[in-house]
Amino acid sequence: MKSLTIEHHISWRSRIKVLALKNNKQLAEQIAEVLVDIPEISFAEVRLETGSIIILHESSPIVLESIREIVKKEFPDIFKLENSDFGSACSVKAKKYLKKDAKKDDCLACSKESHVPAPILAVSGVYMFTLWIGRLFFRRTPVVFSGIGKIFNLPAVASTLLSIPILKEGLENLSKNRRLNMDLLIVSASYLSIFMGEPVTAMVVVWLINFSAWIENRTQEKTRKAVRAMLKQENREVWILKDEIEVSINVSELQKGDLLSLRMGTSVPADGTVVRGECLMNESTLTGESLPAFKTEGDKVFAGTTVEMGHIFVRADSVGEDTRLASIIRLIENGAGALSSVQLSAQKFSDAVVPISLCLSLGVFFLTQSISRALSMLIIACPCGVSLSTPTAIMAAMGSAARQGILIKGGRYLEVAGQIDTLCFDKTGTLTKGSPRVSRVVTLDEEFEPIRILQLAASSQIHWKHPMTLAVLEKIREIEIEIPKHEETELIIGHGVRAKINGDEVLVGSHHFMEDYEVDHEMGHFEEERILNRGESVLFVAFNRRLIGLIGIEDHLKEKAREVLYALKGLGIEHLAMITGDHERHAQSIAKELPIDIVLSQQSPEDKAAWIASWKEKYPEKIVGMVGDGINDTPAFSHADLSFAMGDTGADAAIEHADIVLRRGDLALVARSADLGQRTLSVIRQNYGISVGLNLAGVLLAGFGWLSPMTGALLHNLITVGVVGNSAKLLFYHTEIEELAKKGEYFN
Repeated sequence: MKSLTIEHHISWRSRIKVLALKNNKQLAEQIAEVLVDIPEISFAEVRLETGSIIILHESSPIVLESIREIVKKEFPDIFKLENSDFGSACSVKAKKYLKKDAKKDDCLACSKESHVPAPILAVSGVYMFTLWIGRLFFRRTPVVFSGIGKIFNLPAVASTLLSIPILKEGLENLSKNRRLNMDLLIVSASYLSIFMGEPVTAMVVVWLINFSAWIENRTQEKTRKAVRAMLKQENREVWILKDEIEVSINVSELQKGDLLSLRMGTSVPADGTVVRGECLMNESTLTGESLPAFKTEGDKVFAGTTVEMGHIFVRADSVGEDTRLASIIRLIENGAGALSSVQLSAQKFSDAVVPISLCLSLGVFFLTQSISRALSMLIIACPCGVSLSTPTAIMAAMGSAARQGILIKGGRYLEVAGQIDTLCFDKTGTLTKGSPRVSRVVTLDEEFEPIRILQLAASSQIHWKHPMTLAVLEKIREIEIEIPKHEETELIIGHGVRAKINGDEVLVGSHHFMEDYEVDHEMGHFEEERILNRGESVLFVAFNRRLIGLIGIEDHLKEKAREVLYALKGLGIEHLAMITGDHERHAQSIAKELPIDIVLSQQSPEDKAAWIASWKEKYPEKIVGMVGDGINDTPAFSHADLSFAMGDTGADAAIEHADIVLRRGDLALVARSADLGQRTLSVIRQNYGISVGLNLAGVLLAGFGWLSPMTGALLHNLITVGVVGNSAKLLFYHTEIEELAKKGEYFN
């Protein structure tokens, strides 16, 4: 097991994991003293519970190797460090990168390159292009080298250099799996071309393979950078109470038992218990309920929720050590290595064709005694087109998705997106905006018109930023009416507002609030039920202890939600379900406006997961997707075949566990993902047809001696270019939501 690793690194702060430190206070103090003596380090703190060392080094680039050497020297019996321990996830190049440029992100973004450096690829590509231009347009005779010139010439040297990464991967595969693969076949054919005096043929083959690998790596890196841009929140701060003084610390430094001070608008950074104060807590990411919950002493609060109103002190009960950025990047890197079933099939097919290609080439040689024919067969039978059919299509599609704000954590998820036939949605924040608005004003007293009721409610609540208050104020701004002044206003958290306006008492709140002030609200019950049956919430308004009106508050659907769901129907998705923690009336009112087949309300996170599990058990052939944005959706994510998270509004846990992150929180991106998945599978099938069909034709022509090695290489490369070009269409593919919606509405 590794004894010391870098867990996180930014320009002014690093976190090192030392397993031997766990619950060893004496050792921790000794190491902290040693580290502080290093000139570049201004502060070192040891976390016994996690075995981590937090190091502050201001803005200076810290030499991480020096830390390793010092620790190794001072504690030789405890830390038996291998060369790869320090930042084991990084390459040597990444470690140097960290030393030289502390402004960059951590080495999680490093990836293994399976191609020559980009400058070499570009220069060799220009050189190869000039050779082909000379042959095609200036009718130059192809250069055929002989003697020692077969090996020592510029195209041959270029081909050899370009083949090194391919040869390396082929040998690694041979050592690991004890069998030949396509890489060694390509290199063998290239070297044979060189010895036959046709190095340009070899150069074209190996250059295209390098170019394909370069495109793949670039697309993955663009996806990583897009995730960084969306999720980078490394320096978020939180206020804690120490000796009755509030101190600001980085959220990553929060420890269990710390006393958090949380005010209006603050996001809760850890699970904990309220020890003092009262507040309204927005728990929509956790429960799916759009209206806030009242929290007081002894109540539990959870990470990812937000204080809407009030001020509370919370004891941190559980604290997460890892940052969201690091978790997401690791998931993407792991996902990129997880091949889809289509990729695995293509890989198996290519591996199976390798010995067949060799046997065909040897058979042609023994039958014809012609090295030229055997080389032609070896080149044309090489399954490059098949092997590139899937990865080029998937990487092109993932690049297109990233530009649209769709972050896909692996090729297999793109494949599943194209096969979904059952899609489940959370309600609040996913189908709806999560921001309530006034839907209606009902007057119960002839002396008060609806506008007057709105004015009184707005004046009473103008200083309080409750979601329902904001809905009233937004309505006032829309209709552009004046808000009367008040003499005083008082918020009773969790109940309502009491105000004095021109000497008159105004009460705004729930019917329970009316009861607290002995207001007769019987006359409002019929209208209250009518509003509730529409899936809306209700505010009661009383004037001098007399009920004068009701205000209906609704959470609107997202723009084009109906169109998007019909577009999903147009893509052939059979079942659309809404699974929410909200009340049944609210859920049913939303479902009536949408082409929803299944509606499940008041569902706990466990209920959501259980329903998906039971659906899959009942219909094992169905591919189920789940779309959500809250912590309450993550159990369902784990049971679904594919999960989507709303990136802008989603909770950390939802984004971390989701297979696809929709960066803008745009519901249309769900339809675009499914359509792109379907289109990608279609392109892969086309690529198979192109490569297999033309390769078979080439094999027949080579067998009869009608293809020279150069012509075979040209045909081989044309097949490869055709496959890559066909896949490249996905980079510019755009989903026509309106057309799909019309199709879905027509057939439903």
